[in-house]
Amino acid sequence: MTLANALGVSVAALVALYLVYALLRGEDL
Repeated sequence: MTLANALGVSVAALVALYLVYALLRGEDL
């Protein structure tokens, strides 16, 4: 895995976690 791929996966994981957190709190983005 290249550095760019690892960075992309990390960012995607952070965004997914943030979306789940926002949904659990019932807040609108």
